[in-house]
Amino acid sequence: YGLSEHDDVEAPIDEAAQLHASARQLAAGIAGLLPRWQAHAPLHAKAARRTCADCTLAALLAVQRWHRWPTGRARELATQWLAALGLSGESGFFAYRTSAGDEALALAHQVCCLHFRRRDGSRCSTCPKRPLAERIACLRADG
Repeated sequence: YGLSEHDDVEAPIDEAAQLHASARQLAAGIAGLLPRWQAHAPLHAKAARRTCADCTLAALLAVQRWHRWPTGRARELATQWLAALGLSGESGFFAYRTSAGDEALALAHQVCCLHFRRRDGSRCSTCPKRPLAERIACLRADG
C-alpha cells in the first residue's frame, strides 16, 4: 500500500487551493497507512499523527532553507499545512539564534522520533527529552 498518484491539475490554481488539494491526498494516504502499520506493530494513533506532523514541518524547513523564506512565512505555512492535514497542534517550531546570530527555526517535537534506537544510541538534536538549551547547543554545533 502506498500513496496514490497525484491528481492532475487542469489549470493553474492559487497556492492555497494547491496546498489543500495536496493535503487531501496526503491525509488520505496517511489514513490508509496507519491501520496497515498497526496490523504489524503497535503504534498509537496520537504518536502517528505527531510523527506525520513532524515530517511535514521537517519538509517545510528544508524548503524554507532552499527558498530562504523569513521565519514568519515558514510559521504561516506550517499553520496552514497542519490545519489542512487535520494535524493542528501536533507539532511546531521553536526559534533560536544560530552561531552566526541569525534567527532560525527548529522542530519542537511533541513525540520522540526514536532516533536514539539507532546503532549509535544518540538522541536527535531536537529531542523533546533534551532541555531546550541543550537542543539549541546541538543545533548550533550542527551548523
